[in-house]
Amino acid sequence: MEQITDVKTTEMNLMPSAGSKRYWWKAIASFLMVLFTMPLGHALMICMEHALSSVALHYAAFSMGAVGLVMVIVGVFAKGDTRQTLWGLFGGLLFWTGWVEFIYVYYAHRYEVQPLLNAAGEVVTKPEYLIIQHMEPDHSANIEKFMEVYPDTKIVGNAKTFTMISNFFRNLDLEGKKVVVKNQEKLELGKHILTFVFAPMVHWPEVMVTYDSTDKVLFSADGFGKFGALDVEEDWDCEARRYYFGIVGKYGVQVQNLLKAASALEIEKICPLHGPVLSENLEHYLGQYQTWSSYGVESEGVMIAYTSVYGNTKKAAELLGEKLKEKGCPKVVVCDLAREDMAEAVEDAFRYGKLVLATITYNGDIFPFMRTFIEHLKERNYQNRTIGLIENGSWASTAGKVIAGMLEKSKNITMLEKPVKIMSSLSEENLKELDEMAEELMK
Repeated sequence: MEQITDVKTTEMNLMPSAGSKRYWWKAIASFLMVLFTMPLGHALMICMEHALSSVALHYAAFSMGAVGLVMVIVGVFAKGDTRQTLWGLFGGLLFWTGWVEFIYVYYAHRYEVQPLLNAAGEVVTKPEYLIIQHMEPDHSANIEKFMEVYPDTKIVGNAKTFTMISNFFRNLDLEGKKVVVKNQEKLELGKHILTFVFAPMVHWPEVMVTYDSTDKVLFSADGFGKFGALDVEEDWDCEARRYYFGIVGKYGVQVQNLLKAASALEIEKICPLHGPVLSENLEHYLGQYQTWSSYGVESEGVMIAYTSVYGNTKKAAELLGEKLKEKGCPKVVVCDLAREDMAEAVEDAFRYGKLVLATITYNGDIFPFMRTFIEHLKERNYQNRTIGLIENGSWASTAGKVIAGMLEKSKNITMLEKPVKIMSSLSEENLKELDEMAEELMK
């Protein structure tokens, strides 16, 4: 009975009396402390993302988590409930922010994890802006479908962009969804700040490029693009050169203006609309564009482009090529315009500083493939080159005169004074003339 009485007495002593204080303010204060402390981790994370580079950010996040873990351990051995609670609260906050949240972000970026989807298959995080750099349909054909999926997205473009959008998509209503930018205007996206640089005629009039100053990335539209697949290892220069002269070869001045604007930017990565992302040896790519857009000579050598019906003009072209090689010419390219890729022929004509055109007289004109080739060169402002002529005609030879007339308005074209004139087949005199032409081309 004595033991039972003691238990009851103890229980009664533990129960609060009617006049005891409950300290509600402590409970409210504790709740508010936790409530307002939790966002501090996110605020700290945002500040670090703005202030630190991507590499430094990960080291700082790891250090933050480590400090938080140590604080939690200290809290376990701290004296007093309040101290333990505070150590655990702030330590857990740093630990979660540094080792959990940052780890999620790190692996999401590293492995290009896509945005989360809800049960309906819809993206939880929806895009706020769609930036239109170029309205050519291979890039812009799905604008209308995109807006159907994300109707609240705002479209960023210049005045010419929206004119073209209305021409391509007659029923697309963009009321209240247009963000019309001017040249060099910026768009702040929080961490990232985008600058828009107009690049008209590279290669449409509405083209603009976008520079991300945070990651130092230039989204270059059609600039620095190339043909070819991305899953194969191949030389960038060859396909990029063919792409450049095929797409924007005519607009060297406009490309020069873009390069001038780009020179003021700190670029670590170039992302074109065609071809691979360029992140190494950027000086090489910029240098190539400087050469191409100024119509400079990229490689020392001679290109010989010919058309031949019966093989005699071909023989002359190949013989000239052999003579040039014997004389030490660093590179000789002999091209049959009727059988080889015309785009590659145009590419080589711009690559080398000297060109020989060898063709027959055809119906008082020149052979159609040679005419097409020269028209391609003229269209792309072919200039700053030395040209030699080999003409063949069984009667009333006019090929040399026709070619000279086609090129008379081209800038800085130096024609070799003495062309080689063949009558049907090579003569002894022609052999001497070819040797003289080779000597002249080697100067």
